[in-house]
Amino acid sequence: MAAGPGRHSGRVAPATERPAMFLDILLHTPRWVFVVLAVLVVMGVQASRPQSASLRRCVGLPLALAAASLLGTTSAFGTQPAALLAWALALAAGLTAMQRGTDTTGVRYAPDTGRFALPGSWLPLALMMAIFAVKFGAGVALAVHPQAREAAPFVLGISAAYGLFSGLFLGRAMALWAVARRAARPALAV
Repeated sequence: MAAGPGRHSGRVAPATERPAMFLDILLHTPRWVFVVLAVLVVMGVQASRPQSASLRRCVGLPLALAAASLLGTTSAFGTQPAALLAWALALAAGLTAMQRGTDTTGVRYAPDTGRFALPGSWLPLALMMAIFAVKFGAGVALAVHPQAREAAPFVLGISAAYGLFSGLFLGRAMALWAVARRAARPALAV
């Protein structure tokens, strides 16, 4: 079957066709995707300012994002062992790196209220935009080239990206949890 509008032959589009292709992608993107993008931007901008947050929120959001990334991996690639392994290994690497590398010197935890005083950080926005970009890019790539679902480099790369970004979020949450445990220890020793 010849490639026509909306069908791509696998060739790289000439520069003159790219703006039309980009516009076509945007026009066929469901509106809810843009709502999700707006919500993520708002959440990221809020995280850039000093704030108070509960331990549940600091741990719950990263857990939800990890579950969503695993769902993204399985919905795109099924339960391919290589995809799941790439996701899990990248998650572990991101979690370990961020847990060890998160600077918590400006973080305060009040055991009596169960709340953190957090300094602002642009990192959550950067991570959320990275996750969104990977999810959006993978969706577009699979819509244009469904056979990519079987290409090992694509499968492993996307799965690892989902896992890595989720691991980074979880690593930050684990670092905050460690702050809470240290803050609660003196109260328990009394």
